[in-house]
Amino acid sequence: MGTEEISRREFLKVVSVACAGIIIGAGVGYTVAPPKTIEKTVTKTVTTTVSGTPSLTPTPTAKGYPWILVDISKCTGCKRCEEECAKVHADGVSRVSIVKYNEQYIPILCIQCTNPPCVAKCPVKALTVNAETGLVTVDTNKCIGCQLCHESCPGHVPEYHPERKYAIICDLCKGDPACVKVCPTGALTYVEVPSNYKEAIGSWILTVYSKVKG
Repeated sequence: MGTEEISRREFLKVVSVACAGIIIGAGVGYTVAPPKTIEKTVTKTVTTTVSGTPSLTPTPTAKGYPWILVDISKCTGCKRCEEECAKVHADGVSRVSIVKYNEQYIPILCIQCTNPPCVAKCPVKALTVNAETGLVTVDTNKCIGCQLCHESCPGHVPEYHPERKYAIICDLCKGDPACVKVCPTGALTYVEVPSNYKEAIGSWILTVYSKVKG
């Protein structure tokens, strides 16, 4: 591609490879081998390294954690997920956002990292990880709106309530995510995955998010 910007076709090619791994792996356990590295030219002056899809080996006994898998190639930008998420939360703020990048719509929401940097950086312990579900939860009474969670997240995913300024992070709607139910194309899927699989695919998704929001 020389020094030209990465094309939509090339972007979707990388996306589809990762999504294929997601679809094949949904709902079962895996051990994860190191992913191959793919170098892509993102702009005329900046070259970045994008992690390819990891190679995965089934290990059905691995513990599963609830997760929303994102298939970027299927998103049409209809924003029904945003609307429904805002509707089902008492504060009226969506935990998912749709961003357009290089002619492709991308759903952005918390991927529930295995070792979330947002939790580690919170100075008042307003963010915690549920040991059973692996979900990052926010204590809105403790949150001081310092935005360190947003800054520490590789994908800059955590947002803030426009008035009260506490952190907004996906809570999976207590196990029944509204965004998944209304997505007309299957771009969002609710599954259970082991932590190592979530970490492998999640790191790739965060790489995409960092380019979109960085």
